[in-house]
Amino acid sequence: WRGPARAPAPRVPDARPACEPLYFTVPDDLLASKPPVTVPRVDIEDPGDAGLQHFFEAFARVVRKQGEPVARIGLYGDSNWTADWASGAMRRLLQTRWGDAGHGFVSPVRPWGWYQHLDVEHASQPGAWRAFSVSQYKVPDRRYGLAGIVGQSLRQGAWATVGTARAPATIGQKTEHFEVFYLRHDESGKLGIELDGKALPEVPTLSEHPAAGYHRIEVPDGAHRLRITQAGFHPVRVFGVVMERRGPGVVLDNLSVTALNCWHLTQLDQVLMKEHLAHRGYALIIDTTGTNLWAAASPPVWMRSVIAAWREAVPKHSCLLVSPPDQAHAQGGGFVAEPRMK
Repeated sequence: WRGPARAPAPRVPDARPACEPLYFTVPDDLLASKPPVTVPRVDIEDPGDAGLQHFFEAFARVVRKQGEPVARIGLYGDSNWTADWASGAMRRLLQTRWGDAGHGFVSPVRPWGWYQHLDVEHASQPGAWRAFSVSQYKVPDRRYGLAGIVGQSLRQGAWATVGTARAPATIGQKTEHFEVFYLRHDESGKLGIELDGKALPEVPTLSEHPAAGYHRIEVPDGAHRLRITQAGFHPVRVFGVVMERRGPGVVLDNLSVTALNCWHLTQLDQVLMKEHLAHRGYALIIDTTGTNLWAAASPPVWMRSVIAAWREAVPKHSCLLVSPPDQAHAQGGGFVAEPRMK
């Protein structure tokens, strides 16, 4: 979106070295896709044409294969996105075309049966974990982490697993490292770690003050499976596990939560959330939580607060706000758009 015509700004000499124009082709399967409802294409509103600059720069490094760059995208969505269907399709398209840098972040503990990411395996022992989410199953200290989901073990030996995808998956079959995101606090125990069936040293999570904890495990590029357990008598709290590879490539973290809206994002423990966001280092954060908003005047206030927190955590990132998805209704042998969606 270019906006109304305006006088050209005076040119300022750019100290950065010039680079060749970047061109790439759009995949045929994307061009060939036809939605059931014909709607006009809506351009991105970006006054000044600078809002996505950080993402474009990160993505250009991937396309140009300058070293081993990884362009990370974090996506916040509601129930429409929790099953990873739309975000999984985005991940497949981006990684097939521009490089599979790993699945990214996923919670091994599933608060809902439909929380099932594509092209990755994640599961936990039934009845051995309690899942909390910022939108439904609340935890008093509000320490849900960046994805608004956290699992707490209920007994010694409770296990959860994350692993690479199996054939015939076209992406996600390899990783070069795992990174466990967990909470360090004064009532926490030890994490047991098993890699491909082999026990590794336990990870102590006890801390005088609550803080983010990370445990990274390097592995040869290939298929692997990680198993984490409550190793002692005290419970452990796990936010999720990251699987990544060296670039060039793209990573898309689906951070969606059932019934999520932008007010919920203000209810996350902000210190922990900012720490996690800074650690992930997203080039682009997408928010598409508009379908669960009940107070018409409040979302702009909430969203300003959320975006300010994102900018503080990751100063060099782009932000893309996506409107609520349309709802198609069957009519006369076809489909019509929801009239309330303007």
